[in-house]
Amino acid sequence: VFDLGGVVLDSPFVAIATYEEELQIKRGVINQIISRAGKHGAFQRLERGEIEVQAFAMQFASEAREAGVHNISGIEFLNRIKQISPRPLMLQAIQMLRDSGFKTAALTNNFQGDGSQKLIGQQGIAKSLFDEVVESCKVGVRKPNPRIYEIVSSKLGVQPADIVYLDDIGGNLKPAAKLGMHTIHVAVKDSS
Repeated sequence: VFDLGGVVLDSPFVAIATYEEELQIKRGVINQIISRAGKHGAFQRLERGEIEVQAFAMQFASEAREAGVHNISGIEFLNRIKQISPRPLMLQAIQMLRDSGFKTAALTNNFQGDGSQKLIGQQGIAKSLFDEVVESCKVGVRKPNPRIYEIVSSKLGVQPADIVYLDDIGGNLKPAAKLGMHTIHVAVKDSS
């Protein structure tokens, strides 16, 4: 089971850091704004499919202002995330697993129209790579909620102990491991 952003696709954290640099704000501020807002924050709600992009932009701007940041555009922030690209070596590795008879799945926190949508919708690439694709914006729950790992396990028809899960965020790996999945932390700079 593969996370998309930061594993199969380039890391959105790199795109976010570039945007912060361009705005001349401290590195990590955007992630702090998102974390501070918690599960009811704009970004989490967007990734659960609870709000649309325009509502996100308004709520995110308010959250940024509360953190003392006044020059962030929620729309531009999302546009930066959309620009992430597939990692060719990872795509090849997934195809090799499929060719060897392994079931594969994508498990992603995403929003309608984000960078992962390019892979999911792009000429059926996801269908050729993955037996299942579990998107937070479609199932209404996001990592690290244990329910999303149960959903992917159920869709694959296997027990969590039969799954190897790759993610670039340690906090997403912990609940998967607690359920019995074997986990691999992919470093942001890794390409395969």
